[in-house]
Amino acid sequence: MDILPVDGRQEQVMPLDKPGLWASLQNLGGKSLVYGVGGMASRLAGFLLIPLYTRHLTTSDYGIMAVTGTITSVLSILFPLSLHSAAGRFHFSARDEGERRLTIGTIWISMILVGLGAAVVLDQFGSHIFPVIFRDVPFHLYIRPAIWISFLSTLSLLPLVTLQVRERPVPYVLITLSRTLLTIGLVVNWVVRRSQGAYGYLLGTLQALVILAIPHVILTLRNARLTWRRDIFTAALAFSLPLVPHSLAGWTLQLSDRAILQRVVPLGELGLYSLGYQLGTAMSLFSAAVNAAWVPFLYKVDAQKGDAAKPELARLTTYYVFFLCFMALGLALLAREIIFLIAAPSFHAAFRVSPWVVGGLLWDGLYYIPVSFLFLKRRTGLIPLITVSSAVVNVLLNIWLVPQYGIMAAAWATFLSFGLMLALAWVLAVRVYPFPYEYKRLGTIVLAGVVLFALGVRLQAGSVQVVLVGKGALLLSYPFVLALLGFYTRSEKKTAWRSVRQVLTALHGIVHPR
Repeated sequence: MDILPVDGRQEQVMPLDKPGLWASLQNLGGKSLVYGVGGMASRLAGFLLIPLYTRHLTTSDYGIMAVTGTITSVLSILFPLSLHSAAGRFHFSARDEGERRLTIGTIWISMILVGLGAAVVLDQFGSHIFPVIFRDVPFHLYIRPAIWISFLSTLSLLPLVTLQVRERPVPYVLITLSRTLLTIGLVVNWVVRRSQGAYGYLLGTLQALVILAIPHVILTLRNARLTWRRDIFTAALAFSLPLVPHSLAGWTLQLSDRAILQRVVPLGELGLYSLGYQLGTAMSLFSAAVNAAWVPFLYKVDAQKGDAAKPELARLTTYYVFFLCFMALGLALLAREIIFLIAAPSFHAAFRVSPWVVGGLLWDGLYYIPVSFLFLKRRTGLIPLITVSSAVVNVLLNIWLVPQYGIMAAAWATFLSFGLMLALAWVLAVRVYPFPYEYKRLGTIVLAGVVLFALGVRLQAGSVQVVLVGKGALLLSYPFVLALLGFYTRSEKKTAWRSVRQVLTALHGIVHPR
């Protein structure tokens, strides 16, 4: 094994060409690619519709959609009580398939009863509650559909979790992609063809979920035994309840800024912020794709190897950080040009928000690694301490700065609060699960990314196409800058050269066939 100095110490690390590590990297990479392609297709479809939406929706419509999106996000956390998370974790501790089916059945019945009951109550009495918080958004026209969108969304949770823990990314992606395409088709019908604005957006989304409710229920029942067991419910609730404040804190970090902004800035400004944030959230697509493959992989490897797997996991973590930083650099550098190319001129100012959001969601993606160790050790009670603290900081920063600096203050608060969340998760996780991070290499990755972004910010003169070429060149130089900084190990260099030779040989065979 190579010997690398890490923070002044000599630390053994796994060579890349070690069969177990290479196989793990291929396994994770392959599954992440499938999840990523599915998520990318869904997100790409949404981005391709931005030129269409920004010409058929006003900035005020975007503001209303931001508010209703905030509501559906909160209710989608409260309705299922995060019980689906317990189904994923208990899959690996169940004695047999019969116990797994019984667990899914108990959890599904509990989720339906709680979610449906809450939705009915809010439908009947919400007109007295929501207008107090959201003054400019009529309840019956916009908020009532959002309530039922939230409930129907919970029906997809258990079938998706089941596919994820069974490591079946292709059906997982097909289901999510089908939902996206159906929703887009119905939304375009109501927004573009029938000119129903923000109401049409909600109505199309609701119709898609009603149609998909049947296959979601069928997929759940195929893996469930419809029996309710108190002991299973109690254990699942003990695992999942700490995740409710954690998820609410996650909502606070990502969406509460819109609730604050709508009381301070005009709906048009809120619409600009929403679009800029939407581009920035492409960052979460990449981290979610890797995390979807990482979590079941981590549980399985820990069950098989225990602490002996830590060096391998540490090297994989370094590659994960490099991948996320590379993607974040690309999004942050190109945010201005992307928005200029795809959005109507009235939305161009939204680009100022995106780099800060990308940075914040980069911290969020890196947070997945330490927090996955807390899930592994079933220390879910610590997770709300992390996310709630960060959420409180986010809200306080928004309340303090938004009245003075508007939508940019909300973007700054996103960046800072997610950074705090990553730091807190790392501090607690290393106490619960001491882990041999490759600190020096991780620092090199971040430093190189920051320097290249600082250089790219100065490239603003000239046409959009010329600036795109310049920033693209900076992005592609990232791996070479890391090489100059001595980032790669000898085994990684050997593997890289071997891969290059294989590619060149394949290209030569295509150009000069025998």
